[in-house]
Amino acid sequence: MSATKIVAVVGVTFVPSYPNNLHMLAQVANDMPGSEHLAVVLVRNPANPYDANAIEVHVPALGADMAMIGHVDRHNAARLAPLLDQGIRFHTSITGVRINPNHMDRPGIDVSISRVQAAAA
Repeated sequence: MSATKIVAVVGVTFVPSYPNNLHMLAQVANDMPGSEHLAVVLVRNPANPYDANAIEVHVPALGADMAMIGHVDRHNAARLAPLLDQGIRFHTSITGVRINPNHMDRPGIDVSISRVQAAAA
């Protein structure tokens, strides 16, 4: 992954703090000044019983009880997991939160992921 990639967060409705976390996330993201985006952290979870490449998406600004908002989709996780396991760092942030009151079962969260370039030796 060499360029910035926008990735949809999956499993948003399966997070125990849903939908409260999503409403709080939307409010915090909307309150960000100008072109700033809310930072997220990618957390590897190789013990996930459904996907050994699982990568959780956490928003520290929401607090410990609501921090996990979902997962990177399986396709992108397969590409990112080995890089994260090697210690490669990524800059990640929320680029969009979509909540439709008529379809609370279909929320959307997009994150921007770009590799942090290592300093020249």
